[in-house]
Amino acid sequence: MLLGALVGHNGLDLFDVDSFHKLGPVIVVGLGWLGFFFGTNLELRTMRKFPKNLYFASFLQAILTFLVVLTSFYFYLRNWDMAGTDRWLVIAIMAATAAGTAPASLFMLGSERRLQGHNYETLRFLATVDDIPGLVALGVMFSFAPNLHHAKITNPLFWFALQTLLGFAFAYLLRTLKLQELDEAAGDLVVFGVIGLSSGLCLYLHLSPLFVSAITGMVAVNISDHSEGIYERVSRREHAFYVLFLLLSGCLWNWSGSALVGILLLYIGSRVAGKLVGTYSASRLLPREYGLPAYSGLGLISQGGLAVAMVVSYRWAFETYLVEWAVSVVLVAVVINELLAPWAELSFLDKGEGL
Repeated sequence: MLLGALVGHNGLDLFDVDSFHKLGPVIVVGLGWLGFFFGTNLELRTMRKFPKNLYFASFLQAILTFLVVLTSFYFYLRNWDMAGTDRWLVIAIMAATAAGTAPASLFMLGSERRLQGHNYETLRFLATVDDIPGLVALGVMFSFAPNLHHAKITNPLFWFALQTLLGFAFAYLLRTLKLQELDEAAGDLVVFGVIGLSSGLCLYLHLSPLFVSAITGMVAVNISDHSEGIYERVSRREHAFYVLFLLLSGCLWNWSGSALVGILLLYIGSRVAGKLVGTYSASRLLPREYGLPAYSGLGLISQGGLAVAMVVSYRWAFETYLVEWAVSVVLVAVVINELLAPWAELSFLDKGEGL
């Protein structure tokens, strides 16, 4: 992402907005791939092993984080001279990107320091599933996108239902193609083709390839008799897609002035506050035997690829003058949160388990 910023508008200026639009198919398929990969992690047979109360805690802290960031930006932007639709779109995307947590930092720390114990396992679980509320919010946002492009059908409920149905339809299409009977190269081509077809249709209809493909991945692994095979096929290409996607995302980095510093601080501060309020509330509502510490939010400030994918999909679909600073603020916040996350996670775990 930093390399992308170096060759973008604020660096060597080798990659401009026009180049970004020319690479539209690559970016849209990348969004679809990332959504599909996220969905393949949501296998119900595995998820049923965890207590329902932990799902409640994870979703509650994500929803409260969403609401804290949403409220903060509403009051910050309410006196700005802008159309009501533009205001609510940027408020919603800032809140949606803030709700989730990237678990990679926790996994890395656990591997390097051989972490274990109740608090560490609880944090890992909370961070793995708390992107779902933000992703659903993104799907709701994109239900309004066709209206902005003068679609004949203006009911957002129709477009949200269509996104959901498309996700199921492409999952069943993938099942009928019998991946388990194909060799590695042919199977990869089929998966990529289905994701490309799904993403291209979303581009044409002004819907969210990230949201639709996440549903496709989730349904595909749950209706398949060989779910491990689907996950392995996607995970083999994960790093290549992430590198390409983050590189292109970094090119959108356009730090236009010191005015964005206040917005950045508001975003980071309200997100951390939301995580702390969310985990505190969950700890008070859960039975004591779950032992969720009130300050667990310290371990959930990491952000990663899914937050970047959300704001890039917003950048692609909604042409408003707020797009540039929304993308820049989220990209910078992801870098800062990733730098702070290991320290915050170790501080939380040190208090709870005496590392």
